[in-house]
Amino acid sequence: MKIIAFSNVQMHLDPIKEIRDEVINSDLILLIGNITRQGTWIEAKKVVDILKLLNPNIYGVMGSFDSETVQDFLESEGLSLHGQGRKVKNIGFYGLGAGNRTLFHRPFEIGEKEVSLRLEEGYHQIQDSETIILVSHTSPYNSKLDEISMAKHVGSRMIRSFIFKHPPNIFLSSSVDRIARSDRFGMTYLASPGPFETGDYLVIDTEDKDHHLIIKNAYDPNKKTILYKSQ
Repeated sequence: MKIIAFSNVQMHLDPIKEIRDEVINSDLILLIGNITRQGTWIEAKKVVDILKLLNPNIYGVMGSFDSETVQDFLESEGLSLHGQGRKVKNIGFYGLGAGNRTLFHRPFEIGEKEVSLRLEEGYHQIQDSETIILVSHTSPYNSKLDEISMAKHVGSRMIRSFIFKHPPNIFLSSSVDRIARSDRFGMTYLASPGPFETGDYLVIDTEDKDHHLIIKNAYDPNKKTILYKSQ
């Protein structure tokens, strides 16, 4: 199964032209939040409609700069992973949208109690899956994914705790500082592609033993970061 994940699209879909065939031939598209620029569901619909012209198989979560109307739209279209689990073949997907509460006071943030609730809701719907992928706009606390300047960490403690309690095979989140990052918690591989505006995207290929999880760039085919190679 081949999966493509986009982070921080924010209406910037020009890179799609460079990877059109790859998107068409993928089994699933994942959106890791910050789909819009102004936070409106109308913008989210435009992004989804364009992607559906190439590939109708889409799941995703809203981001910290989206709005509740974006979540409502994803929910109404059957695309939301926020607090929900979806099974595709032998892979279970569940997710968490919005941002955790920070000093940044972003437009759409939720508290740690709701983070825990939504993760539990989604996980229990797919917990018996052979492979599990957690799609979260927010990164776990004290990881390479949530580190900003001066070694300060701004991620969610609850997400970190949940990953160790119920380890997914792969954890995906949005880039906190517009830089692609990766980490590993035990057997869980964590990855945040850079913003799609700059061409970054992530590919999961469960059938490719040499390039199982890789960050790529639409504008530079030679720019690749292999995060996980199957044994």
